[in-house]
Amino acid sequence: MFQSSYLLPLLWLKKEADKEKMSATQCQIFFFYYQLFELLFARESDLRDLCLGTKGFYFSQLEKDLLSGVSQFLRNLEGRGTLKANQEVSARKALFLALTTSQSDWQALAPVFDFYQAVGRLETPLFLSFQDRQNLMWIYQSALEKDYSVKVIGDRHFVLKRQDANKLTARQIQTLEVLSQSEDLVNPVYVTLGEKGVLLLD
Repeated sequence: MFQSSYLLPLLWLKKEADKEKMSATQCQIFFFYYQLFELLFARESDLRDLCLGTKGFYFSQLEKDLLSGVSQFLRNLEGRGTLKANQEVSARKALFLALTTSQSDWQALAPVFDFYQAVGRLETPLFLSFQDRQNLMWIYQSALEKDYSVKVIGDRHFVLKRQDANKLTARQIQTLEVLSQSEDLVNPVYVTLGEKGVLLLD
């Protein structure tokens, strides 16, 4: 991978991962969406290392780097530089998606994109079909950037405003645990605290 397209987003993630305790899969999801958003907007991206396995999309070099452990790998990153403002927006949205995508959702994602049959040949936006560009734009626009908290219960990822998450009572958390068993819920599940502590799902 090109150093700038590979290193800078991971250097940015290093600061965020210290707070969020990212798993190896979450790092792969982050990097996948970051690179695709940059590709979507015709900025610097590199998807030549993208592979498709039984557990979903992954970047082979990143996979090798992460084998030593996510925290150790991120701690050992060297280099200088920062993301530009528009790149940081892509990074923040990619981080949100990494924190709100379950393993099962990640495995089921590949067939959604037309390009999954052409992995390894994605060097320019021309390789994104019209439908892929539509899907990516919808995902990009729906991903949050800040002021949110993600509570993972089972295979469900509940998203709340950070201030609401800090106010959750033991009873409300118990309610979320019951709701997490519902097969009708689709990740991410947006939760708002209503009047008198009522949980509103969107």
